[in-house]
Amino acid sequence: MVMYAQGNGGYYPGLDDQGNIVDVTVENRYQILLDNQFFTGEYMISPVESRLEWTTGTVTSQNYSFALLKIDAGGRYDEWKETLNSTAAVISDRNTGSDTQTNVSSIHTDPGDWRGTVTWNDNHTTFETTHKLSDTQYGSGPVNKLDNLFEPAGDDDAYMIYSGD
Repeated sequence: MVMYAQGNGGYYPGLDDQGNIVDVTVENRYQILLDNQFFTGEYMISPVESRLEWTTGTVTSQNYSFALLKIDAGGRYDEWKETLNSTAAVISDRNTGSDTQTNVSSIHTDPGDWRGTVTWNDNHTTFETTHKLSDTQYGSGPVNKLDNLFEPAGDDDAYMIYSGD
């Protein structure tokens, strides 16, 4: 996404080179990267998961494993550009559980125990043992002391979505 942003006014896929929202669905953002040959379909699938590798056509949720940050307002919008913010999560393993509180899980865990990979806006990646992260910050918004990756608590918090917008 950083390489794409370097030729798109600093903005990641889903925004045009002026920062206007074009199409911020997860599928479209992956489609842009694939169509522009930034990587092949195999890179969108976790090694521990069986998915349908994208080769041509329209990207669907069957072609990828990872959730992306929802970008619609506030600080989350500010993070969909190359800001090198080390406190803003932008990609993660998705929640495969049935809710966002007690039955959160990932492709690595059983229900009720989410653990997974999180990639931050400055391009570092961590393996987290919980979906509730400490001290995240999006844009110039407040520091979130305990931020649930999968629950929208406001425009300045993490909110990872797996499919659609």
